[in-house]
Amino acid sequence: MCRWFFVALFLPVFTSGQSDSLSKINMAVKLNLASPFDVFNFPTISLGAEHRLTNRFSVEGEAGYQIYRFRQPDTSFVRESGYVVKGGLRVYKPFRWSQPVVHRMRGFYSGFSVFQREEKYNTAAEYTRGSDTTKILDYYWTRKSAWGIDLLLGYQTIIGERALFDFYAGIGFLRRSIIRNELQYSAENGDQLVSSPVVDAFLSNRDLELKPGTGLSLAFSVRIGYILY
Repeated sequence: MCRWFFVALFLPVFTSGQSDSLSKINMAVKLNLASPFDVFNFPTISLGAEHRLTNRFSVEGEAGYQIYRFRQPDTSFVRESGYVVKGGLRVYKPFRWSQPVVHRMRGFYSGFSVFQREEKYNTAAEYTRGSDTTKILDYYWTRKSAWGIDLLLGYQTIIGERALFDFYAGIGFLRRSIIRNELQYSAENGDQLVSSPVVDAFLSNRDLELKPGTGLSLAFSVRIGYILY
């Protein structure tokens, strides 16, 4: 899925010529600087592109692939992987409709972004049962997927001749699916998570407290880019 998304995303780069006038920016490619440090979801290396529709409107897309995890338990139920794809619409100078947009793809903007992400990984939890203080190390693997939409507010500026800086924040909703396999721990049965040299109770609790269903989505991105034409 990611492979074809990248092909569709960057196909205009190879089919369009470059313009000598940067006052007429039409397309830029971008690298997401925040995605490798995403502790709320999972880290990815993400590349994207933005293409002008009119002086005020543009479309953008981004795709990312997970190449590492922050923690790695000593188990291998599944081959770990993850991906993220996003696409959306931007409106520049959304609060100044009476003023024409002279500089394309620059300044404050608002918009929306739809996304789909999926991850599968190995992990572990350590717990005790009831009054028994014996620690039980429980290895399991998880598959998570989510889709949703975020409303965004951001700012983009040009640095030098062809470089650009772009950042935004947003809020929205998502629909999450979570499937945990080989898990023996059960909070309903009175099991209590504990910390050890192998796992951390806080991280285990954070991982296990996520439930499938509808939830809040928060978005944040810092990107650097290059103007193609």
